[in-house]
Amino acid sequence: MLLIKPIEEKANVRGNLKLFLLSLTIFGLLDVAAQSKLIRIGRPSPYAPESVTLKGQIVDVSGEPLESVVVLVNGANKAASTTADGRFEFKFPPGPYTLVFHRIGLKRLIKVVEIFKDGSVVIEMQDNTINLDEVTISGNTDENVTGVTAGVSRMSIEEIERLPAFLGEVDVVKSLQLLPGVSTVGEGAGGFNVRGGKTDQNLILLNDGMIFNASHVLGFFSAFNPGVVEDFSLYKGFIPAQFGGRISSVLQVNMKEGNDEKLKFDGGIGIISSRMVIDGPINDKTTFVLGGRASYSDWVLRTVQNLDVKNSDASFSDLNAIINHKFNNEHNVQLSYYRSRDFFRFSDQFGFDWGTDLFAAKYDGVLNPSLKTETSVSQGFYNSSRFDPEGIDAASVKNGVEYFQARQNFIVTPAALDQHTFNVGAQYVQYRIKPESSRPQTPESGIVPETVEKERGREYSLYINDEIEFTDRITLSLGLRYTLFQNYGPYTVFQYSDPNAPSIPTLTDTLQFSTGDLIKTYDGFEPRAALKFQLSPQSSIKMSYNRMNQYIHTVSNTTAQSPVDLWQPSNRYIPPQISDNFSIGYFQNLNDNQWEFSFDLFYKDSENLLEYKDFANLILNNHLETDLLSGQGRAYGSEVQIKRNYGKWSGWVSYTYSRTMVKIDNANPELTINRGEWYPTNFDRPHNLAVVSKLKMGQKSSFDANFNFTSGIPTNAIITAYQVDQQAVPHFSDRNEFRIPDYVRLDLAITVADNIWKFERKKPKRYEESMTFSIYNVLGRNNAYSVFFVRPEGTNGLPKAHKFAVLGNALPAVTYNIKF
Repeated sequence: MLLIKPIEEKANVRGNLKLFLLSLTIFGLLDVAAQSKLIRIGRPSPYAPESVTLKGQIVDVSGEPLESVVVLVNGANKAASTTADGRFEFKFPPGPYTLVFHRIGLKRLIKVVEIFKDGSVVIEMQDNTINLDEVTISGNTDENVTGVTAGVSRMSIEEIERLPAFLGEVDVVKSLQLLPGVSTVGEGAGGFNVRGGKTDQNLILLNDGMIFNASHVLGFFSAFNPGVVEDFSLYKGFIPAQFGGRISSVLQVNMKEGNDEKLKFDGGIGIISSRMVIDGPINDKTTFVLGGRASYSDWVLRTVQNLDVKNSDASFSDLNAIINHKFNNEHNVQLSYYRSRDFFRFSDQFGFDWGTDLFAAKYDGVLNPSLKTETSVSQGFYNSSRFDPEGIDAASVKNGVEYFQARQNFIVTPAALDQHTFNVGAQYVQYRIKPESSRPQTPESGIVPETVEKERGREYSLYINDEIEFTDRITLSLGLRYTLFQNYGPYTVFQYSDPNAPSIPTLTDTLQFSTGDLIKTYDGFEPRAALKFQLSPQSSIKMSYNRMNQYIHTVSNTTAQSPVDLWQPSNRYIPPQISDNFSIGYFQNLNDNQWEFSFDLFYKDSENLLEYKDFANLILNNHLETDLLSGQGRAYGSEVQIKRNYGKWSGWVSYTYSRTMVKIDNANPELTINRGEWYPTNFDRPHNLAVVSKLKMGQKSSFDANFNFTSGIPTNAIITAYQVDQQAVPHFSDRNEFRIPDYVRLDLAITVADNIWKFERKKPKRYEESMTFSIYNVLGRNNAYSVFFVRPEGTNGLPKAHKFAVLGNALPAVTYNIKF
């Protein structure tokens, strides 16, 4: 990179500037016609000040501010990183300077500025061909073609806020479930499944801190307050080397920094919950964000005729607090705290309560024009319990997980390797699974207190990722991650005569490990690669591959994610999950990016997936390995999406065909499932169709609709029966041999935002307001969540099939939103 010193002699400015531009052109460092239209601020003068201030803002093609763009000033040896609103500022002597703008995923831009007085500029940057396989919430429209890997889908925050939502509550995760390759097992189910993966195979990050349960009210709402979210990305195909620890996807959520101009308020009042966000400056370098949500849903339950539902309770709350301090344009620190609490009780039968506390700190700094650092530390606590409130068996069972994480990432853009962008770094995570304990819920309970100790683990990672733009048509991303996992004490390990088939009858001995003693170590390399070939400015073909290891798992025999699912680190009997992911896709944009078309094929091969034995006991089990089985998995499918980005009508149609299978085979027939043959997982849903549309009605008002169809999830069924002592004994099918009915849902919403109260105003409004009216499940379809069998009371006959539906009618809602 050529450094140019400031010109001292004002009279020779123009001559030296022409020579400077000519030298850059000769060495191929500058396309004068394309990039270097001169920006002039003021004129040379003998009375020019000793220093001038240049202020600027960087935006994308839609005018949205761009954060974390590195701005290098050749000629002043200065560098800065743009703030959340895309702004930067420099102070230097008058003269000509070369400004180089760079950020991963954007075309590197060079501008020559001749400045002799204070001034400001607005710079527009465009997408490059080195973006990742992600779902990025922003306003750009050509990443579908220019991104380096297949499977890129994009939405804006405004689109998410206007999607018809359950009871009027805006929901980030449910919006993602309308995208190709993302699904859930049904209403009232926590978590989401990506390309045939389990819910625990998704790494969910909030300000770089891990979230173990991203759901409120058993999956009806997500844990993220949209008012405090700055942006988020879902990596579902190619996952760059700086991410690891899960084998299906990464959902990365970043919170706002707070505006530095004035105090702002954003809130909404709905029929089931309310939300608010306040942000603004503390001083000229420090800003804050404070957001919260709370529900008051019990009154809705009281209107239901079913007595069990009427006597139930459900509530949630969450809090976000963020302080951001900007030392200067090059160095920034953010401190954040997230807290969520949930409570659910179904009549007098059972209940759950769970909560998360997350502390996180992030530091971003520009160390020199070619080196940027990102440092983060976080500590999280997840606690959950299941309770039976009444009767002789009234008890509460508690579990949880806590962790500490530290991560250091460097972004290197060496001047000698202009086409390369490196991410190099290391990560450390320490897990502590909390003891599982059972306690009496009432004085009359006959439950004896019990505690089962759980394990600990620590994970070390080193990685490097290089994104290389060979030509305008070919871009390659290469990455390598190395991970080392240690399972350590204190813990008691059981020994069995056959360690490959542990069972209670074959238990031979116990080994006691003290604090810090190593019990088991695993390690492995995780290569990553992605290639994009640009066929034309409007079309491309993309391919990707990545291998990933997962050292922590959930243990559950339920179809959906439960708040009390056990988190289990890898140990002597439970090896890490390993997955090899492949994808290839074709992408085409039409009519100046108004239309997007994508077609993706994917395949995933997995090892060491956990399944459970028939009649397994997973609660308060201090030899859990005797009820678990390990097997192979495979997932494959295709995704098609047609999307219209703008116009009076906008939205998309997406269809996903996906199969996810598992195979549990062993020489011992007792350790196999379905005779060692492949069978569908609990979340296998072959067909998934989503239609999302929005009709503009004025400047900010709209009519929105979305339609969703998915195949029913697998289940077991009674296929025959035999008589024993005059009682019918059912014989069930192979595991997951049948399916429950298909799922169909239509949602509608209308948002009125153009003077909703319809009266004349003498003065302009100092605030923005809107009303959203929505109907969830317009068709009132009684979609099955599960099918179960119950023997008719007072008979010895065959159990009868019953369908359980969480929602069986249309649910209207209204939400009032205000900003000022």
